[in-house]
Amino acid sequence: MFRSPISSGSLRPRLPRRARAFIAAPLASVSLLAGAGTAVAADLIVQVEPAGNQGNLMLAVYDSAADFRQRAIVQQSQVVAATQARFRFDQLPPGDYAIAVYQDVNGNGKLDTNMVGIPREPYAFSQAAKGLMGPPNWDQVKFTLPSDGATIHIRLEP
Repeated sequence: MFRSPISSGSLRPRLPRRARAFIAAPLASVSLLAGAGTAVAADLIVQVEPAGNQGNLMLAVYDSAADFRQRAIVQQSQVVAATQARFRFDQLPPGDYAIAVYQDVNGNGKLDTNMVGIPREPYAFSQAAKGLMGPPNWDQVKFTLPSDGATIHIRLEP
């Protein structure tokens, strides 16, 4: 007797048991691999209190000691418009980061320094780090961004 591959009341073909097993095993492994590759990402909010009410705030985020103050992973700038500025960086991997920010008072796009290299414009680092005879190092400025995100506060002084 001939048995129809279409069950009654349904238009979906019914596969033999061996064919179903042959197809189901690779599909199960693909779905497991897709779930394993899911990356965790966190949001970082940086609130900066400027030293005055003029110029631009220039902020850079670094993710390693080797790149600190050399190559930022993300940068943003904002015109100083209030007593506090808010920067948001979405979808960063949890881990160690450092922030450097300065207030470009005269709007020339760079941190102005005197003849010996001391900044003439307000600047600050994460962890309120201050360097001795130069800028602070990575260990002084780094902080850990947890998987649920974080808000960092930085105050610039004139």
